[in-house]
Amino acid sequence: MQTLYCYVDGSDNETIESVLVDAFRTLINDWAPFGALLVNHIQERAPGMAPDDLSDWFIGLNLPLRHAGRAQVTQLVLFTKAMARATGRDFVVGISSASGLSEDLVFLDANADETDAVRLSTRLETAPHGA
Repeated sequence: MQTLYCYVDGSDNETIESVLVDAFRTLINDWAPFGALLVNHIQERAPGMAPDDLSDWFIGLNLPLRHAGRAQVTQLVLFTKAMARATGRDFVVGISSASGLSEDLVFLDANADETDAVRLSTRLETAPHGA
């Protein structure tokens, strides 16, 4: 099953974790009928990382792709725009497959608008479904 993901772009999230988690939790509660899931996961440190390197930290949501219609995309773009303004962070939206492959589709910031929603919807409509 393919999944739409939306995560904060970056790993230095310690000071804004609670703001992000609370906001995503609210959106996920609205999207509960669609199977949306909260993601708050820090990858284990890789052996070759320098002491001051940060592990990847995924904070955001996963939504089964089959439930990602235009209404959800528009709501997600507006949500990320507001969160970007509140946190000063950008967000990445993409698709991941059950096999673990993922593709970032768009990066959204405080200037996200309807054209981003249209662009994302178009990319989702043309994405291969399966895998």
